[in-house]
Amino acid sequence: MMSAVNKRISLSAEKSVELSMVGLNFINHGNWNDPDVVIGPSSAPNVNAGKIIGSRGGRVIQIGLRFSF
Repeated sequence: MMSAVNKRISLSAEKSVELSMVGLNFINHGNWNDPDVVIGPSSAPNVNAGKIIGSRGGRVIQIGLRFSF
């Protein structure tokens, strides 16, 4: 999910300032990795077999300021 907010402020007839903010995954929804499918041999078993041990992505917020003249 992407959200964006822009605000433009005129300083004069030829000059303006624009503030923008873009948010990706703004609500920080979890995108979990797949479970570990490697079981391993009985002499050295994988202790993380069948567990979900992380996620990908996350909240990203980008802020920009632009001066036009």
